[in-house]
Amino acid sequence: MSIVEKVIDLVKITRPLNGFMMGVAAFIGAFVVMGFSIDFQTVIVIFVIGFTLNGASMIVNDYVDRHIDLINRPDRPLVKGTVKPDEALSLAVILIGIGIILSSYLGLVPLIIATIALIVSLTYNIWGKKMGFIGNLMVAFDTAVPFIFGGSVAWVLTGFISSSQVYVSINYIINLYNNVWVTPILLSVLAFLSNVGREIVKGIADISGDRMAGIKTIAIIYGSKTAGRASTAFILSAVALSPLPYVFGLLGVSYIIIVMFADIVFIYYTIKLLKNLDPKNAYIVKNGLLKAMLLSLIAFVIGRVV
Repeated sequence: MSIVEKVIDLVKITRPLNGFMMGVAAFIGAFVVMGFSIDFQTVIVIFVIGFTLNGASMIVNDYVDRHIDLINRPDRPLVKGTVKPDEALSLAVILIGIGIILSSYLGLVPLIIATIALIVSLTYNIWGKKMGFIGNLMVAFDTAVPFIFGGSVAWVLTGFISSSQVYVSINYIINLYNNVWVTPILLSVLAFLSNVGREIVKGIADISGDRMAGIKTIAIIYGSKTAGRASTAFILSAVALSPLPYVFGLLGVSYIIIVMFADIVFIYYTIKLLKNLDPKNAYIVKNGLLKAMLLSLIAFVIGRVV
C-alpha cells in the first residue's frame, strides 16, 4: 500500500463528512448569536474543534466495532487491515489533544462542554453502544451539543457568560424566551430529536451485526416495525418544532422556507422506511436523513444571514 492510500484510509476512518457537519454545527451555534461580528479566527477554531473531536469519536467507534463490522461494514479500513488498530488509536489521541487544547483557548465554559461531549462519546463507544436506546440518546446528545458549544463561545465573547466562570446574567434568564441567546439551545433540541430518530433507523440497518454483538436496539428487542414507528415519532417531532425559530423571531423567513424543504425530505424518508423495513432500505433511509440534516444546517445559516 502506498503512503497516499494509507493517508486516504486514515482520513476515511475519521468520517470527514460527519466531522464537517459537526464543525459547521458548532459554527452555526456561534453564528446565530453573533452574526458577522464573529471574527474569522474564532470561526476556524470552532470548526476545527468540532471536526477533530468528532473524528476521534469515529475512530474509537470503528476500533471498538472492528469485529462487528466484519458483517455490517466489511469495507472499512480497520476491517480490511489497511489501517492498523494502534495507528487508529494514535490518530484519535492526536485529534483529542487538538480539540481539547483549542477548547481551552476559547474559555472555561466551552472547554467544559467539549469535555462532557467527549466523555459521553467515548462512554458510548466503549459501553453505551450495547445499551440500545440509551446509546441512541447518547449519540443524539453528541450530535446536538455542537450547537450549544458554538453558542457558548458566542456567549463568552459577548459577555452573556463569564469566560472564567459558569455564570449567566439574571436579566438574560428572565428575557430568554424572546432573546437570540436561546437560539443555539433550540437548534440543539431539533438536532437531538432528529438524530434519535436516525439512530433508531441505524439499528434497523445494522440488525444482523448488532444481534451478533448482543446490542439491545429497539429493532432487536421489539422488532423493526416498532423501531420504525419510534423513529418516525422522533423525526416528526423535530419537523413539528422546526418552525419555532421563525415563530419566535429568532431566524428570518428564509429559514422557514428552506427548513420546509428539509422537513419534506425528512417526511419522505420516514414514509419510505415505514413502507419497507428491510435493513438495506433502512441503510438508504439513514443516509437520506443525513441529507435532510445538512439542508437544515443550511436553513439555520441562511435564516440568520437574511
